[in-house]
Amino acid sequence: MGRIEILVVGHEILTGRTLEANANWLAKRIVALGGAVARITILDDDPEAIAALVLEAKERGTRLLLTTGGLGPTFDDRTLAGIAQAIGVPLRIDPEARQFIEDKYHALFRDGLVETDGLTPEREKMANLPAGGTWLDNPVGTAPGMAVRFGEMEIYSMPGVPREIHAMFDLALSVKLAEMFGRAGFAEVTMPTDATDESILTRLAAEMCAKYIGLHVKTNPTYFGDDEGLRVTFSANAVTNEAARTLVEQAMADFKKQLAAQADAGK
Repeated sequence: MGRIEILVVGHEILTGRTLEANANWLAKRIVALGGAVARITILDDDPEAIAALVLEAKERGTRLLLTTGGLGPTFDDRTLAGIAQAIGVPLRIDPEARQFIEDKYHALFRDGLVETDGLTPEREKMANLPAGGTWLDNPVGTAPGMAVRFGEMEIYSMPGVPREIHAMFDLALSVKLAEMFGRAGFAEVTMPTDATDESILTRLAAEMCAKYIGLHVKTNPTYFGDDEGLRVTFSANAVTNEAARTLVEQAMADFKKQLAAQADAGK
C-alpha cells in the first residue's frame, strides 16, 4: 500500500467562511477501504502553491494524491492549472469533458434551473485538463473531475461540493482503492472504561497495536475530574469486514483482561 495524501483547495476554508469537511469524509472512506492517509494539506486558490505541493508530494513518495476544490467555472478555480504546472504540461480542452458540461447545462436550462443554455467561456473553462489527463464523471454536478499520472503518483481531482465528492468517489475510486489496498474489510468499536487517567492506558494501547496486526487503538481524552471514564476506540483493517470485526473483538477482550489485571495489582 502506497502513501496517500489529500489536498484541499479553497480560500473560503482558510478564512473560516467554510467549514472543511471533505478531507474528513475522504479519510474515513480511505480507512474503511483498508488504506491510511499520511498527510492532509489546505491551500489557497494559488496555482504556484498547488504546483509546489504536488512536487513535494511526489518527492515524498506519495502514490495517490486526492485533491478537492478549485474545478469550477470561476476565475479563482485554478487547481488544475497548478497541477499542470507541476507536471510541466499545458491545459487543453478535453472534448468529452466539454460535451459533458454542455449536456449538463442544456439539461439545467431545460428544467429552468439556469438562465442561459450552451457553453460560455466560464463553463468551457471546466473542460481544460492537464494534457495526458482524463476526465471523471460527476453524477450530481457540472464540473468534471480529473485523473492524471505524474511519475509513480496518481492524482485524482474532484470539486469541492461535498455531495459531488461523495458521488464521484463512489463511482470512480472506491473499487480501485479497495483493490489497491487489498484489505477492504474495516471495523471500529468504542469501549468505555473506568480509567480516568489517559497515561495509564497508553502503554496498554501500544501493546495491543504491536500484538495485533492491522489494529489501531486510540484513547479518547476527557477532562480531569470528569465523572465518566475514558473511552477507547479499537479499529482494524482486514480482508473482510468479518475478519476485521473478529480482530477488534479479540483485542478488546485482551485489553479488558489486562486492564483488570492492572487494577487488581494496584489494590
